[in-house]
Amino acid sequence: MKSVRVVTYYRVSTIVQEKKENSIISQKHLCKNFAETKKWNIIKEFEEAISGQTLEFRVELQKILRMAERQEFDVLLIKDMTRLSRNIKNYLEIEETLHANNIQIIQVDFPTD
Repeated sequence: MKSVRVVTYYRVSTIVQEKKENSIISQKHLCKNFAETKKWNIIKEFEEAISGQTLEFRVELQKILRMAERQEFDVLLIKDMTRLSRNIKNYLEIEETLHANNIQIIQVDFPTD
């Protein structure tokens, strides 16, 4: 059976948010536990502290999208959709890029089988 290659993405908007339930530490814990239960291999973790309203200046997310275009992973694992983007148009653009490269987006808070 082929090993699932997973990239994780953790994002907070503000220092205040970092101290709450969406902290980077909390997101890492949830994603790592989820991947472990699935026996998936996390090959790279990305994190940033920046607004999710735009794609501009999201250096780590841009790295993920470049990796996706090279099909270097199979699953993008995130806590929930809002960590990827708070703008539905941007989220759909990201999703389209990933799906065009046969990469799934899995939300730990809303998993689907």
